Amino acid sequence: SKHEYDRLWFNWHMCENRLQKKIIREKFENAKLSGNLKSFDQEYNALFTVDQSSFFTDKMVESGIDPDATMEYFWKSSPCVIAIDYGMQDSATVITVKTKFNRKIRTLFQWGKKDFDENLLLKPEFEHSIPTLMKRYNVWKIVVDDCPQGSTINKELENKGYPVVRFNFRSDQTKGDRNRGYYMYRYALKRGLIKYPRIKELIHEMKILQEVQLKTTVAIHAPRGYNDDRIDSEMMAAIPFLMEDEGSFESYIVDPLSEPREEKEESYQDQRIDTEWLELTGGLEENA
Repeated sequence: SKHEYDRLWFNWHMCENRLQKKIIREKFENAKLSGNLKSFDQEYNALFTVDQSSFFTDKMVESGIDPDATMEYFWKSSPCVIAIDYGMQDSATVITVKTKFNRKIRTLFQWGKKDFDENLLLKPEFEHSIPTLMKRYNVWKIVVDDCPQGSTINKELENKGYPVVRFNFRSDQTKGDRNRGYYMYRYALKRGLIKYPRIKELIHEMKILQEVQLKTTVAIHAPRGYNDDRIDSEMMAAIPFLMEDEGSFESYIVDPLSEPREEKEESYQDQRIDTEWLELTGGLEENA
């Protein structure tokens, strides 16, 4: 739009300090390798973007599907992890069972239900309760959502001596595991370590999951009006296998910049950009 004001645009190429420019150039190269150019553009290129994109690409999600895999109602061949994501309001309680077999972290079973009575998880008569799942699978760990909704069940499972590990979903606090867990999971998926059957609900949630840059942190969640219960549970069930050498959730810190960037992956997927500013750049990446 036309107006009486002049607009000035300054990006990092205009920096006169050679050392500072060298440091920024190194950050630019790291951003290219990690696929995290959106944050770099905001910090150093004065490109005012809405930093919102799909967390997984369609190609990444499809690569994790094992067309020959089916739900395994029983499995004793290798250690298994049960993950429970508790439902709240319109979301579902989801149970996922994963194992590591032939060097792949495989989903054996997943079940979910809205308006579920979590007390049934302790009842042997319920088909998918913890006591029955312990009989059906060679259970190594039970990863539970550490939230108020599941506090009573979590305490009772611990009191009964089950191998419970609490997973904290507070992504806006230092102790939160959600983002670290998701970055670990995505990295493993890129490397071909994650496999799952063609579970329609799971695949749908993976494809709509978003990564949104906030003022002080990154939020990873489903768009408004959608759920991420199944992918949350799937991710939680994979984490113990991804960190066997680390010993605890707290000891494993994932830097998203350490993730290798997939070739030809779109850097601005689902992102709205001020195109007028982009026209002024003349192609930043080529000039870097």
